[in-house]
Amino acid sequence: MLITEGSLLKFDGLLLQRDSDEFALHASKFEKVIDRIFVESVYGKKYAGSEIQILFLRFLPTIPALEVSFMTRTARDLDVDAYDLTLMLRKHIAMHGFDGNSVESNSISFIENN
Repeated sequence: MLITEGSLLKFDGLLLQRDSDEFALHASKFEKVIDRIFVESVYGKKYAGSEIQILFLRFLPTIPALEVSFMTRTARDLDVDAYDLTLMLRKHIAMHGFDGNSVESNSISFIENN
C-alpha cells in the first residue's frame, strides 16, 4: 500500500469505481510506475516476470491523496521478504520520486501473502 498525491490523481466518483474506465486508467498508471521501480531495483532480472495488480484506490480527502493497495506476483525462486521489498520501494521513491507525485514513505507497506 502507498499513499500518493500529485499528477496521477483526478478526483471524481468514477475513479473509485473498479469497473470504470477511469479506475482502469489510473490503475494502469500506478502499475507501470510500480513495475518500473521493481525492474530498476536490485531484483530487476528476477522481477521480469512479475505482475503488479492494483486492488484498491481510496480517496483520502483530508490530505488530499489516494491510498493505493496493490498486489505483486513474482517468480517462485525470488528469495526476498516483505521487509526487504518495503525498504527497496521506499529507497527508490526517496531517490527518484514517483512519476512526479508525492509519496509519504511511511505509508509504503507490504503484507506478505504466501
